[in-house]
Amino acid sequence: MTNENAEKIFSNLKIKKDIWKNFCEIDSIIMKNGVGYYPNWKHLRFLYTGKEILIKHGDSLPYGARLTTSYGLSEDRLEVSFTPGQIVIPSEYYSDFRLPRFGDIIRSSETAFKVLSESIIMDVKFYANTTQIKLATPIFFSNYSKLSFYDPNEYKKETAMHATEVEGIYMNFKERKGKSYKNFGSYHEKIKIKDISEINLKLSNKKVYKLD
Repeated sequence: MTNENAEKIFSNLKIKKDIWKNFCEIDSIIMKNGVGYYPNWKHLRFLYTGKEILIKHGDSLPYGARLTTSYGLSEDRLEVSFTPGQIVIPSEYYSDFRLPRFGDIIRSSETAFKVLSESIIMDVKFYANTTQIKLATPIFFSNYSKLSFYDPNEYKKETAMHATEVEGIYMNFKERKGKSYKNFGSYHEKIKIKDISEINLKLSNKKVYKLD
């Protein structure tokens, strides 16, 4: 693959140079020798330099979670109540994530890209028949909105998957130690654009298209 073709692909995907990204729009990068790289936001980050792609390995750890859809909201929208049982929805991305607590942010959203409102949790009370969460400001919702929560102190813009790949799931990427590369930090693998055979794109309709 030429640098010009790669530049066109990454430009269309709005992937900027010299910034570590998830590459969630890409299904696979196939090399001329047959080796394939398959972007996985849970364990990989990529950086496109123009002539090379750097890859770093790590693990994504949760700092927030999805809440059950079985909840009640007070008339002033300052209190959310949950019936006893499972408040935090189980997920393949985490297990037994803690319950909401003071200082967390509750988010009301319809999709990863449509956030209706957020509010700080001021108090959490546990009773025999309900769990009540009091908010600092009214929270807004629609017939399609879902609730989730996260710890704002754990949010790191550079490393977080902040409910972007999976709505309502909040994960921080913790990289493993690797080689050092100029101003880009550590990395584990480096591939040259000229050695790439094809880049397959993953679109929302699950079809895969090849640009070579």
